[in-house]
Amino acid sequence: GSGLWWTNNVRWRTYLLTAQPIGNVYPFVLGEEPYFAACSNKPINLGLSTIPGEIYVYRSDESLRVVQQFSGDRSLPEDYDWGYLDGYIKDWLYFLAETSPVSFTLIPRGFLWMPASQHSQDLLNMTLLIPGKEGGTLRVYFGTSPANPNSIVSILIANSTGVYYYDVKRIGIYSPHYVQSLVQSKLPAISGGRLYAKYAQLVYIDGYLWIVPIYALTSVTTLWGMAVVNATNPQQVQIYQYSPSYGAYTDFLRAVFSIKLSSQENMTCRVVEGIIYQKMEFVYRGNTYLALTVGNATYYATPDMGLRDFLKLLAARTGDYIKLCVSDDRIVRVVKG
Repeated sequence: GSGLWWTNNVRWRTYLLTAQPIGNVYPFVLGEEPYFAACSNKPINLGLSTIPGEIYVYRSDESLRVVQQFSGDRSLPEDYDWGYLDGYIKDWLYFLAETSPVSFTLIPRGFLWMPASQHSQDLLNMTLLIPGKEGGTLRVYFGTSPANPNSIVSILIANSTGVYYYDVKRIGIYSPHYVQSLVQSKLPAISGGRLYAKYAQLVYIDGYLWIVPIYALTSVTTLWGMAVVNATNPQQVQIYQYSPSYGAYTDFLRAVFSIKLSSQENMTCRVVEGIIYQKMEFVYRGNTYLALTVGNATYYATPDMGLRDFLKLLAARTGDYIKLCVSDDRIVRVVKG
């Protein structure tokens, strides 16, 4: 009734039998045996809210095992009710204020078309599932401010021990949706289909980067390439197309991750050509270096010269003929090789 307007739009539920609403359910296989798990939530506060309850695990022989959610039990692939978690994180960010502790408005946001508070947050309709260091599953959420929907103001990470909130307003990370749209606008046209950018991943490599896979949709869907975008300055973006001639895909990814997005200064270069007498690879201060001895001099290159040329140098062998454009002793471009 109308009283719900004064209790922040509490959602009433109907409870059956044990008064525990069933949430997320999922099948899984453990030790080649099939199981089925059903999460339940316990009502508290006179039934106005719920907390994670038990997980009922059924085997094919009809035996039943009951475990607590958030128990850290490694025998379950996900000891979470993700549906429960999603709903409550959305509600929490919906009313999250910049002040501490979190305060609730008397009238819920949106009632009578009230404008959104600049301090409240919306949950992006995008979450990431990533492997944790100990083998579990981590779920990553991104919160945005209604005042600036193209920027991320919070990151939430959930694992089997709880939900952890990180305030990232001052970092200035752009939204993955904004970044994907930016990459999409820079993609070339292809015959017989189209390219699209989706499923961006946020990584930290000497700064925050969005790694955006690019897919080709033709008669089938294939991975076409990848974009690397500066998460705090998305105008710095590089797009690379994958080709089997570059070698294994893991090598392609490794080279992409090692690229720095800082723009290179315009360099004048001179041409050097000849037989490769020696080739060396090494890491110095976290950067991968490649050194080639051509003629009587040794020249070096790093991945920020550009992925295509750097992969050509990786594929070069001792005894091969090569033609390079160099500035001092740095390789700027591969002319032939």
